[in-house]
Parts: sequence; C-alpha cells; structure tokens
Amino acid sequence: EIQFHESTSYDDFIEGFVPKPAGTGFELVPKVFRVINRRALLDPSGQTYVLLIEEFTRANVHAVLGELITYIEHRDRPFKLTTSQSEMTVAPNLVVLATMNPRDKSALTLDHAILKRMHLVECPSSADRLRAMLDGKLPADLLTQLASWFSKHIAVLPFGHGVFDGARSSEDLRTVWLGTIRYFLTDITGTVKPQFQEVVQEYPWK
Repeated sequence: EIQFHESTSYDDFIEGFVPKPAGTGFELVPKVFRVINRRALLDPSGQTYVLLIEEFTRANVHAVLGELITYIEHRDRPFKLTTSQSEMTVAPNLVVLATMNPRDKSALTLDHAILKRMHLVECPSSADRLRAMLDGKLPADLLTQLASWFSKHIAVLPFGHGVFDGARSSEDLRTVWLGTIRYFLTDITGTVKPQFQEVVQEYPWK
C-alpha cells in the first residue's frame, strides 16, 4: 500500500537514487512498484499480488507512472526503465488498485491516456449504505434522523456516508460535525457557503 501526494515522483514509485549509508555517494534503488512486481514475477505459485495506491490523483500521475502508462496495459511486452535502463515486464498476477475522489480538482488532470487504461468503479454516497454501516451501532432513533438528513441533502454534500463511520451516540455525531463536516461546508473564515445553508441549519447535532 502506498499513498500518493503532491511530491510523489517516479523516483519514489519506480526507482531512484538514494544516499549510501556511509555517505560515499548515491545508489540506484528499486522502489515500491519494482519491489512488488519482482515478488509477483518470481512467485512460483502465481498467487495474486495487490498494490493499493491511495489518493491516486494527488500526484502528477503522468510523471510518477512514466512508461507504466503503456506497459501496465501491455504486460506481455518488455520495456526499459528510464533511469537504470533495466529491462522488465509487468507481472500478469499483479493487480493495481487506486482510490481517488472524483470531486477533487486534481481528478480533472487525468487525461484519456490514463483513463482508457483504468476500469473505474464508482462508490457513490448512499443513505442505504449509511444505514447498513451503522445498524446496531448507532441508536435506532438517531440513525433514522441521520439517514433522513443525509438522504435529503445527499445531492449537494461534498462528502460521503463514510464520515459517520464509528459514530455511536449523539455526542459522536456532534464530534463529527466539529472535527470534520463543518470544514467541508464553510470557507476559510468559517462562514457557511451559500449552497450549504440549509444543510447546516438542519443538521441536528451541532
């Protein structure tokens, strides 16, 4: 598992130079993708290996993936790595999963070259999933009230039902408001954004 961020680079994901422990220069080291890909290639049982990339679009995806943009799709074709010039292929038993929030502005930077190589699975907000997630954990009356509020405003909410995971009481719902929800609904000065006025007014646990 790896989490992308704004400074994640090819050197962090594929291979890159790092200082030698003795301070005598640098050495080229395989990074996350090369390490797990090698394990998958050398596994005689052919079991499935999974690389999970969190926050996929936070990084400059084109720069981080490099030649993988092409060869993760065409796994039967060997290719040379940019830095080491080593030849490699992508293991057929390596699954790459990536998560991203389609509402993030960074998701808009993904172009067709990458999108056409991805199989997208939507995980939309859902009042039904909210109920299932908290059924038997949050008191029934609170869950009914929360689900009703969530259902009414789901089309405009800039977050999903997952923000309520772990809620067990009205105090927890207030804590979620104070620590998470209100920051989605207000600007930097703490003023409620116009499109969320009704959402805030009707949230019962402020």
